Amino acid sequence: MNKKAKKKDAKLFGVRRGVVLIALLAVIVMVINLVSASYSWFTPQSDTKQGMKYNFDGKIRSENCTMSTYTGIKVTASNRQSGEYVDQLRYNTNAASGTMSISAGQTKYFKTEILNADTKNASDISLYIPSISGKFTLAVTYPGNTVRKFSSNQTDLYIVRDAYVKQKDEADVNGPGMLEIEWFITAQTATSFNVSDLYLLYN
Repeated sequence: MNKKAKKKDAKLFGVRRGVVLIALLAVIVMVINLVSASYSWFTPQSDTKQGMKYNFDGKIRSENCTMSTYTGIKVTASNRQSGEYVDQLRYNTNAASGTMSISAGQTKYFKTEILNADTKNASDISLYIPSISGKFTLAVTYPGNTVRKFSSNQTDLYIVRDAYVKQKDEADVNGPGMLEIEWFITAQTATSFNVSDLYLLYN
C-alpha cells in the first residue's frame, strides 16, 4: 500500500470517528428528551402541612375624635386661688365659642382637648383654623414647642400638624384617648379669630 492510499484511509477513519461521535451525542440528547418527557422534575406536589397565607397588617386610624377649646389666664399673686401657684395657667371649665378678640400687647391662652372615642385605633390629627386677622405671635407649648410670628392676616393656618391621639383606654390615668394641645397668641396689633372655626384634619 503506497503512502497516498494510507493517507486516504487515515482521513476516512477520522471522518468515521466524527460521524460516530455525532451519532452518539444525538442518541444521548434523544434519551434525555425521552426521560424528561416521561418524568418532570416540576410535577406538582401536595402537602397538607404547608401553604400560603395572606396576613393583612395595615393600620387603620380612628376618625372618631371630638374637640373642645378652653381659654385660660396666668395665675398671679393677686388672683391666686387655694392650691395654685404663681405663673401656672388656669383654664375655664366651659368650652369657648365665637369670636376671640385680643388687644395689642395682650396674650391669650388656649387649651384644645381632643378626645378619641375609638377603643381599638389611635389617630393622627392636625389642628387647623381658616383665618386669623392682625399682627401676632402664635406659640404651641404642648405637644412640641414652636413659636411663629405673623406680620399680617393669615389664612389656612395650621396650629399643630401630625399630632398623635392615643386610643381610648378607660384605665389610662392621663385621660382616656385624650390629647391636650396648649397654645397662646400674643397680639402686636388688634387680633381676632373665631374659635368655633377650629377643626381637625385627619392625616
